[in-house]
Amino acid sequence: LDPADAALAVALAHERTLGDQSAWWAYVRCVGDPEATFPCLFAEGDLEALQSRPLAETFDAVDKALGKLAECTGMLKSELAAAMQLVRSRRFGYEEGRYMLPLGDLCNHSFYPTCVWEKPTAERRSWRLVALKDLQPADSLTFSYCSDPNHLLLSTSGFIVPNNPFSRIMAKPADLRRSLEAVSAEGSGAKAAPDFKAWRKAEIEKNLSDPDEDGAGVSMFLVGRQGAGTQWNPLWLNLCGLAIASGMEGEHWSRREGGVQEYLGAVEKASWKLFETTAEEDRKLLESGDLTANRRMCVEFRLDQKAVLQDAINGFRGQVEAAAAGAKANADAQ
Repeated sequence: LDPADAALAVALAHERTLGDQSAWWAYVRCVGDPEATFPCLFAEGDLEALQSRPLAETFDAVDKALGKLAECTGMLKSELAAAMQLVRSRRFGYEEGRYMLPLGDLCNHSFYPTCVWEKPTAERRSWRLVALKDLQPADSLTFSYCSDPNHLLLSTSGFIVPNNPFSRIMAKPADLRRSLEAVSAEGSGAKAAPDFKAWRKAEIEKNLSDPDEDGAGVSMFLVGRQGAGTQWNPLWLNLCGLAIASGMEGEHWSRREGGVQEYLGAVEKASWKLFETTAEEDRKLLESGDLTANRRMCVEFRLDQKAVLQDAINGFRGQVEAAAAGAKANADAQ
């Protein structure tokens, strides 16, 4: 837990227990009760439904930290979790700290906001909300909280943004290793001699090693949205090529017959193995309507992750196939 968030949560939990005897009761009553959702409130099975081990570890660590905070303060864990949920969804701040700002915390997030906050200055010790365009009655007052991908928005503020332009997929190295090992057991990679298989496995483990301090949520970047397109971790793309290699002396996938399609298939298979369900299965779950708020958010998060991956695969396939066609044309011309 961030110490500033923890301090706010303890203070808010205390004021909530005082009820109308609190000097802040008008604000506390306006804030109301939190929604029983991530990042602080979840049920058994919700973490697995995320299909993101780094994010699940992060939420589990938050839950354990709230337990420790309850022990230190003598407060009920449930009261602290409720207060922290409100803090995570409403607080904001700048260099001087974190704040719960009455009325200001009613503004929702948007990557394309209608307003911007001006921080306090030496001459003006108050926050000021300034419109970025002419506003009409019923227009929403929004500001940009940050430029975070969905996994960070969910873990810090408890919501996601559909089609988030900053979304990216993060994975544990161990999960990436398992995906590559499964792909290397198929196709050309399976035909390798035992000594080459052993060397290949060692290379994958060396390049995708677990960090020295493998804490909760520690992960590595796989692929994400970047500008109008997507960006891959080049290490992952290289290791997908290694997974289908059959020996030191064999032709590179880009030069052998059918190698380009085999390589693209390996990238696709290895990447999709990180997820337990397909996008189609997730869409059917949403349509069923039989989901808790957290489970719905899990499915929506998964769908956004899979949209990023599918866009990245499609874009990369187009680039590689175009490069292969260009190389063939040059070879034929010579």
